[in-house]
Amino acid sequence: MRANIKNLLSEFSINPSHRKENWCCDSYLVCNTDFEDIIDCRIYTSPKHGVLTVYCCIWINVKGKDGVEGIHLGTSDSATGYGYCKRSAAVYMALDKIGIKFSKCFSGSGMHDVEDALLALGRQLTNRKIGIVKAFA
Repeated sequence: MRANIKNLLSEFSINPSHRKENWCCDSYLVCNTDFEDIIDCRIYTSPKHGVLTVYCCIWINVKGKDGVEGIHLGTSDSATGYGYCKRSAAVYMALDKIGIKFSKCFSGSGMHDVEDALLALGRQLTNRKIGIVKAFA
């Protein structure tokens, strides 16, 4: 999978109501070999009116070099309904919201594709070796 960040927006667009710290179910941290985080993706679930709503908050932090400003962004979105992977849909929509496009649509296709997408994005953001750390609640 490939990520395209040519049309990356520079705004911080996290909706505070999407952070549900008591309901965090998955966390993905893309970091370099010095364990500096580049992408922090957290997924939250919240039962609302009998329907499970999934929220995703993503923070992107890339240090600048030689006096060049780095990238510091945040985005969030949510997914609800039945019959598809809401976690991957929420991640896809959050990244799409800030202009990040991928060679493959992974909305609703499962968390393995989310890992591939986050690593592809990390490779576009830095030229250092990266890895992903996963945590599940």
